[in-house]
Amino acid sequence: MSKGNKFIDGFLASMGMSISGLDYMKDLLEEGRAITSTNNHHFKRMKIAGIAMGLIGWMLTIVICFVPKWKVKTSVGSPTSFEGLWKSCVMQSTGQLECKVYESSRDVPADLEVARVLTLSSIFMAPLAFMNFIRRSKAYMYVARCIKDQASMENIMMKSGMFLASAGFMLATSLYWTTDAIVRDSNKSNLNETPQSGPGASLYVGYIATALLFFGGVLLICTSFVPERK
Repeated sequence: MSKGNKFIDGFLASMGMSISGLDYMKDLLEEGRAITSTNNHHFKRMKIAGIAMGLIGWMLTIVICFVPKWKVKTSVGSPTSFEGLWKSCVMQSTGQLECKVYESSRDVPADLEVARVLTLSSIFMAPLAFMNFIRRSKAYMYVARCIKDQASMENIMMKSGMFLASAGFMLATSLYWTTDAIVRDSNKSNLNETPQSGPGASLYVGYIATALLFFGGVLLICTSFVPERK
């Protein structure tokens, strides 16, 4: 075999190895893309779960804000009374609930007045997270073309999570403030034999709303650290 033929055979053999190497690299890239696509799908589900938890928690917060059952007062021989953020109610012997709206801030117990401010702040804080989420979803393709820095786009999700977590923290503070006042009132009632104070249904629902808001926000914050790849 001549030197020219040996050179041609060697060149063809090396080309065959190069082609097989390219095929191997192509398989690796396809596998990497499949894994990335799966991870992105999971993180999108986590983001949707976070915003759904926040939405449910926000709706529950609105409910407890207007339901007058933050405090329950009971005593032997007296009708059961309830106190809320905006009105107080008395359970009549007929089973009907008669309510009266607070006429001035002086009629509102001090702890409920603080809880009112914090609860309203929580209600107005949560929609900021939803607006950021909607803004990101609708404008994602446009932002992706205009902003080259992926971190700048993920900051939107970070802000949404922070808004939700902050709303949960404010609601938790209002619930704790009221619960602490109930405990103090209960200790006084045991000594003075005054009507016994206890937590109402709104407080129990409020703790559920707090957990949904806070952990929904934490989910959004966690997923914002992972950039999306297409």
